[in-house]
Amino acid sequence: MIDANNIPPVADHELLARFITQSKQFRASDQSVKPDLFIPFRLTELSVTRHREASALELWKCGRDVAALREQTLYGRSDILALDCAVGPLSVVPDPILPPDAPFNPNHANIAGFPAAKDDQKALAIKIARKASKRIAPP
Repeated sequence: MIDANNIPPVADHELLARFITQSKQFRASDQSVKPDLFIPFRLTELSVTRHREASALELWKCGRDVAALREQTLYGRSDILALDCAVGPLSVVPDPILPPDAPFNPNHANIAGFPAAKDDQKALAIKIARKASKRIAPP
């Protein structure tokens, strides 16, 4: 994981993980993700986890923590380059979760700048989902 005392800005080439906690966020037929995965819930920011300096085990732990916090199932994750999230007004900004907050995740970031209107959010989410990986199942 990233050193909690030295959180760098998010680089365009960084890989980000968006955890899938609802079966409606991907297509079972081909494992592609739906735009709903990239629409913020009641906010104008969308939570992601940076791959930077994280092992596969650490990434999946973050996903399990997210699912547990929401009392949902971890169906997997979708990976995407930070550059592909910087659509229109959007940018990716570090937002580390550090003690005393839990669960600890110095790799946490947000896709920030979503407009308030759901239709506008959906239009951006469609563009992001097209670039995102198919569902990667948890180990």
